[in-house]
Amino acid sequence: AILIVSGFFVSNTGVALALTNVNLTSPNGGDYWSGTRNITWNADCGTGDTVNIYYSTDGFANSSVRIAKDVPCNSESYNWDTTSVSDGSTYRIKVADSNDVPGVYDISDADFTIDNIAPTGYSVNIDQDQIYSGNDNALSFTFSGAETGAIYNYSITSSGGGTAVTGTGSITSATQQITDIDVSGLGDGTLTLTVYLTDAAGNQGGDQTDTVAKDSTAPTLTSVSIASDNANTKMAKVGDTVILTFTSSEAIQTPTVTIAGQSANVTGSDTSWTATYTMTNTDTEGVVPFTIDFADTVSNTGTQVTGTTDSSSVTFDKTAPTISSVDSDGQIFNSGVHKITVVFSEPLATAPKIAIATA
Repeated sequence: AILIVSGFFVSNTGVALALTNVNLTSPNGGDYWSGTRNITWNADCGTGDTVNIYYSTDGFANSSVRIAKDVPCNSESYNWDTTSVSDGSTYRIKVADSNDVPGVYDISDADFTIDNIAPTGYSVNIDQDQIYSGNDNALSFTFSGAETGAIYNYSITSSGGGTAVTGTGSITSATQQITDIDVSGLGDGTLTLTVYLTDAAGNQGGDQTDTVAKDSTAPTLTSVSIASDNANTKMAKVGDTVILTFTSSEAIQTPTVTIAGQSANVTGSDTSWTATYTMTNTDTEGVVPFTIDFADTVSNTGTQVTGTTDSSSVTFDKTAPTISSVDSDGQIFNSGVHKITVVFSEPLATAPKIAIATA
């Protein structure tokens, strides 16, 4: 080092020049700090130069508190435990030459916040009562009491397996809905939503959870049979009732059934159902058609059923039989056995009664 004394240069070997050009790099304003954080700076440091570090909550206008004394200048970093001070939003830091050389210091350009309180008082609720195939790509949940500016993180898992669905985002209002979450890749079972908040300072709140049942499997009909109350259960005439009975793979809502193209009367519950329809003269002859539309209790829709599982069927016949022809054996009836042939327009269910009148 060289000292100037009365205009003469005098050698003063071993004495370092004072530190210059201090530049505080963090915190420099607008930061959110919690826990132990590094105060950092850079400066032109001589051997053995040290700095003092202070904080103030009024911009160093009237007050300051020293955090550390004689910190080696060339370390350019100091670990500060922010839990040693009260939370607040008007903090500033000052790094200054330990010898208080005028002008050799730097102060945060703007206020920063110290926050060591984890987010609390928030809750989360899944909006749907059930998850099924019609809404499993649009699950939503709602935060209540959330801290504005916090970051939310969520994970959704299923007791039925599948890869967890995760996501993150920012809270912009105390009550906020998170929508359109696709959980179609999760197996049926109990879905568990786990959410936590992290505030701007990095404080993580406790987990909040909610659950909802997921059933995205469509029901099926395991047995379907049709018959009529006619003596011949495979046939029906006007006034006969066609009876459709069926069983579902799981509990279903009241199904919609048509028989012969007309709305049927449906009774039953859970997995066992019966539909009936009384045939009329306006119904079309032939094999009686039917349709069964059904959905389970959470609205998974089954595939419409139009056939039986046991090959049963009912044929509707509203036309009375007629005699097409009558023929004897061509002889005059007097005595002995004679043959009479009667041809009807259609097969008869029972043998006809034939009476022969005599003149």
